[in-house]
Amino acid sequence: MRGEISSSLLVLRHLEHLDLSGNYLGGVGVPIPRFLGSLPSLVYLNLSSMDFDGKVPPQLGNLSRLLYLDLNNIWNPNVHYADDNILHAEDISWLPRLPSLRFLDMSGVNLTAVGNWVQVLSMLSNLRALRLSECYLIFPHTPILHSNLTSLEMLDLTENGVDTLNPTYWFWDVGTIRHLDLTNNIISEPFLDAMGNMTSLEVLKLGGNYLTGVRTEMLNNLCNLRVLTLWSNPINQDISEVLKGLPQCAWSKIELLDLSCTNISGEIPKWINQWTNLSILQLSSNRLVGSIPIEIGMLSKLNQLYLDGNQLNGSISEEHFASSVNLEELDLSYNSLHMMINSHWIPPFKLHLAYFPRSEVGPQFPLWLKGQSNITNLDISDASIVDHLPDWFWTVFSNVQYLNISCNQISGRLPRTLEFMPSALIFDLNSNNLTGTLPHLPRHLIELDISRNSLSGPLPQQFWAPSLMDLF
Repeated sequence: MRGEISSSLLVLRHLEHLDLSGNYLGGVGVPIPRFLGSLPSLVYLNLSSMDFDGKVPPQLGNLSRLLYLDLNNIWNPNVHYADDNILHAEDISWLPRLPSLRFLDMSGVNLTAVGNWVQVLSMLSNLRALRLSECYLIFPHTPILHSNLTSLEMLDLTENGVDTLNPTYWFWDVGTIRHLDLTNNIISEPFLDAMGNMTSLEVLKLGGNYLTGVRTEMLNNLCNLRVLTLWSNPINQDISEVLKGLPQCAWSKIELLDLSCTNISGEIPKWINQWTNLSILQLSSNRLVGSIPIEIGMLSKLNQLYLDGNQLNGSISEEHFASSVNLEELDLSYNSLHMMINSHWIPPFKLHLAYFPRSEVGPQFPLWLKGQSNITNLDISDASIVDHLPDWFWTVFSNVQYLNISCNQISGRLPRTLEFMPSALIFDLNSNNLTGTLPHLPRHLIELDISRNSLSGPLPQQFWAPSLMDLF
């Protein structure tokens, strides 16, 4: 929706819920309308992703019944923003006039000029969730003597240039915080003792910083931890040392662990099976070596396993997936693995994503894929397959979005039409022995590579793919 917010809304004196999020009702020089502060019954106001410009109006402080306020001004993929639109505030002293406020999101609002933001927000005793991502905050280095933030459970300070885990920072003393997000800052020192006092923490996100290690004594008390993301930190430790540095009292509770791009090394330990609640394990783009322990197959709740971009070797067998009934995403790309799977094996899982490039999957085509009709992303490129494309292939993967079988020696004729694959976006079939003529293509296909095959015949007069951008 485009246009502007009309003051005719003021006739709705009993309006309690107003959500205009994601609509292009802002633009250059268009601020949040002041008259919105004259809707006395509002308890919910969502103006996120609307590309407003100018100052946040203090008149919003008149909405004394407000429980939920979302002014998030960060990128919306459905809206074309002007680069010079900046929503900002020079004074937020009106916020304590919203005594019942439970949720506040001012992400993308420039708060550089608000030097007392900590003191002001500390007065919101009912606040449970606070999002201040990309606000250009200036952090005070003196402790706050008294804070009323006794109900705060969620705090997001993503991308604010936080450069230290200073123990005087106000949020270390908020013992109720369960979700702390410090992603994409410039924190460079090891964990401090103060973090160990946040015993209510369940979600801790520190990805995209400059942390250089995980020290056991700093995290021992975080026994309620369920989610830990440390991606893109130069941790530079052995994976066993990193895992032992995490609170052992939380090993059976952690559901998501992301250590991708942290330069960790060594072998994945066999005792990984003690992390019985793991649903997502991200170890991509590191220096891990050795074989994948079969004990990883005991993680029955595992839903996503990413081991791509390491130096792993050895064989993969059915035992590695013995209890993997919930596995949906599996990425073993760019290692030196050999899949020793019995042709009669029926996997216990239904994958949505299967990536095995540069793994030795062949020479026979992996027949266990026949039952994986839920796959939307399949990559078996450069996988040493020397075989005929099975008859069931195109039918089983009719819902695929991304398909890459390139750089093998796969033979067979392409079907006359692929129009029955409505979700297909990218096909890479290059460097095989495929024959036949170019078929009618999926309607939404945007990229097709059929180079270095043995196709014949003229190009069709109609490709049936109006969105096609790249054809090789």
